[in-house]
Amino acid sequence: MATEQMTFERFQATGKVCEDLGAELCDSSFDEYGKARGRLYLDCLWIQERPTNGWLNGAEGRWFLLIGREDWLSDDLESLERKLYEFAIDEDYIAAGDSAHCQHRDSGRGVCVDCGEFLPSADGEYWA
Repeated sequence: MATEQMTFERFQATGKVCEDLGAELCDSSFDEYGKARGRLYLDCLWIQERPTNGWLNGAEGRWFLLIGREDWLSDDLESLERKLYEFAIDEDYIAAGDSAHCQHRDSGRGVCVDCGEFLPSADGEYWA
């Protein structure tokens, strides 16, 4: 179970530049195409930055995020950080932060993208 409450902004602030994700995460799958540069959050969650010579498939987008079987390429780092924040809450890496002063923006999954609080659906019931 998660022990630390964390707002999106606080989660975002844990992000740090990492020159070699494979070495930092002890994951040799990154080594297949050379060192993978990116941003590391909570010392274990990552968003990869486009290699200097581009993505192998020629795709556009500076940042790459993989969660389960879904992946995203985007120039909008914050949008990917929000997805990673939701994942961190869902998987109990962290608990949702203080929502007392939050304006609550729905992620489309019944969770606020800023504080992680579960939100009621339009009929007043909570999402299943």
